[in-house]
Amino acid sequence: MKKLLSLILAAALTLSLACPAFAADSGSVRVEDIDAKPGSEIKVPVYLDENPGVAYLKLEISYDKGLTCTNIENNTGIFDGASFTPGNTSKNPFNLVWDASTSNEMVTDTGLLATLTFTVSEEAAIDETFKIEVAVAEARDKDYGDVPFIGSTSDVTIQGNAWDSSIKLEDQS
Repeated sequence: MKKLLSLILAAALTLSLACPAFAADSGSVRVEDIDAKPGSEIKVPVYLDENPGVAYLKLEISYDKGLTCTNIENNTGIFDGASFTPGNTSKNPFNLVWDASTSNEMVTDTGLLATLTFTVSEEAAIDETFKIEVAVAEARDKDYGDVPFIGSTSDVTIQGNAWDSSIKLEDQS
């Protein structure tokens, strides 16, 4: 009986050491697909969906030509008291950083992180698709340990107008 118990404990210990990835929680950020019209302004919300306890989060935002980022709005109470550093939107990619690492509390809240505003090119073709990628460059907990995170990609699909203003109808009355 002692021998069987020893074997079971040894196997459990070996598995726990061999598979640390299964024990670690990971976080995720999300952006959704959006329909847009040529020349329009679109709002792209960035959500923190899963948060295993991050105190420092750095996102790298990149986007296709045909889009121009014009504004970044920090929408979060998730990192209460955190410093927020928006990136330079004239660069592609740019970073967004939330730093609450001086807090003693573990931040595990989820929700809306930021809203990005983009202008779609006037020359965008109908059914053309542009990508906005939100990658996680760094994620750390309050003890400066790395936290695994998954990023997200949004497809901005250009839709046609219901009425083509270039078509002129002749008055037949």
